Amino acid sequence: MQNNEEEIKVEEVSEKSEVEVLKESLAEMQDKYLRVLAELDNVKKREERNRVEIAKFAITDFAKELVGVLDIFKKAISGVDEAKLEEPAIKNFYEGIKMTEKLLEKSLNKFGVVEINPMGEKLDPNFHETLYARADANVADGTVVEVVELGYKIHDRILRPARVGIIKN
Repeated sequence: MQNNEEEIKVEEVSEKSEVEVLKESLAEMQDKYLRVLAELDNVKKREERNRVEIAKFAITDFAKELVGVLDIFKKAISGVDEAKLEEPAIKNFYEGIKMTEKLLEKSLNKFGVVEINPMGEKLDPNFHETLYARADANVADGTVVEVVELGYKIHDRILRPARVGIIKN
């Protein structure tokens, strides 16, 4: 009888340890499952951010090319002699160039491309490229005094830095 009771106790201990082992295994699997779900959710969020970024900046190279065209329109407009605008043919041509420039600028703005014109501002190397420096005691050090070429950014990224002349005393 004593032997029989010991066997029952051993079986109970064995069963308990098996149940405990299975419970631990289940808890471990649940933990792994939750971690995998969390990682999957993180991957989905990261991929969505990447997709949005790609869509946002997909036209960057194209926009760089169009910015060069916009520069040419601006130079053409600024180079017109006001006295010659009295002639109807020249005036019509000039107006057409101005309208085209405005339309191109509006189209670029629609896709997040904006002009950087730092005239009179303090030099910011993140947005400006210094071409030259000159001395002027009347102007604060590092002030942009000439914009040789306008800069552009697309959303929050620099597309092309503004090329500038600054004061360096």
